[in-house]
Amino acid sequence: MRVLTSVNGPYLRLLELWLKQAESSFGQSPIVCCMDDEAFAWCSSDARVHAVREPETASAEIDRHAFWYRRFAFLKDQLHGGDTIVHSDLDAFWLENPLPVLAEFQDDLVFSREYGIPHNICDAWGFTLCCGFFAARPTVATHAFFERWDKVIPELLSDQIAVNALLFDLGAEWRPVDLEGLTAHRALIEIDGEALSVLVLPDELVCRELPFDAGDALVAHPFFERPFFASYLDLLEQWIGRDSTLPELPADTQAALPDEVKKRDIDAYRALLWSAERNSMSADNWAHKASLDARMGLVDSSTESANRALAGGVEEEGSLVALATALLSAGRRDDAVRVLRPLCARGTSDPALARQAAQLLLSAKAPLSAVRLAIRMARLLGLRRSMKVFAGWIGNLRAGAA
Repeated sequence: MRVLTSVNGPYLRLLELWLKQAESSFGQSPIVCCMDDEAFAWCSSDARVHAVREPETASAEIDRHAFWYRRFAFLKDQLHGGDTIVHSDLDAFWLENPLPVLAEFQDDLVFSREYGIPHNICDAWGFTLCCGFFAARPTVATHAFFERWDKVIPELLSDQIAVNALLFDLGAEWRPVDLEGLTAHRALIEIDGEALSVLVLPDELVCRELPFDAGDALVAHPFFERPFFASYLDLLEQWIGRDSTLPELPADTQAALPDEVKKRDIDAYRALLWSAERNSMSADNWAHKASLDARMGLVDSSTESANRALAGGVEEEGSLVALATALLSAGRRDDAVRVLRPLCARGTSDPALARQAAQLLLSAKAPLSAVRLAIRMARLLGLRRSMKVFAGWIGNLRAGAA
């Protein structure tokens, strides 16, 4: 089995964490597809990995759809090498070695699961396949499936949406499979005259929880909200190599939480409390906590956390957006605008994050600052791509100016 992953410059810190956690499980060095020069230079100098240069990287840093498609092209190419490939996102943390378990299955494809996109298929099946952790055997049926999958991705702009849509269109019918008391699901379908077996692993083996709180799972692949990315890295750096238990929320806090607060927010909040108990909170952590405080209706705590973040000097762009969200929730419009000024000046490599920042500026009654950010993003993205971004902003900009 060959372990594969992909990285670009902004995610090298996450790659380092992933390697520290998982390198004892690999057997052979993982093959890392490097999406830019920074990533290739770093990986080429690290003996723990085998670096492969992805040649077309012009938009990989600023377009996640391009990243996903190029990543798939890399996986498809590696499948032709004759080994079973195991793809792992860098935020899929290997708590125990999953390779011996994967080796037990004779299915052509083995996927982890989630309960999100595409929502219509999730409603029909009760789950969807997750591309953040999966294995593929180099069979005739697998190659045929990858060829079909390759053709669907450009249309649907997502490898994950594409694989689910393709299996749905092929009439996949899932039947439960007992794995020593755990329930997996398997579908047998025909593709180009070949029988294809697809297995979806149970949550107990690969979960979508934070690694701090993943129970007996082999792999923890949590949901990371982009504005909190730096904060999660700070938390994960503390967690590596420790055997700690997250504190539970106080009963009165738990009882008062709004219904819309998600479990992953609560788990992240518990991790932040765990860090605060150790006096190891970074400015990014305080920005994260301030935003979650506000989301949970903890006004006084949000104010204190935001003040600590401001005093610590937040610089990471996602954390700036998280902090501005908390400040705006507290009615501190001028502080929110001031926090977002660095983004207005330099822009960001993430258009989705820029849109979120622009909306915050509009809500703070600062339409001119939103326009400055839009102009800066146009310079970064180029005219063609910026027009697509502007198409979604113009109505909001007019409303903010009014």
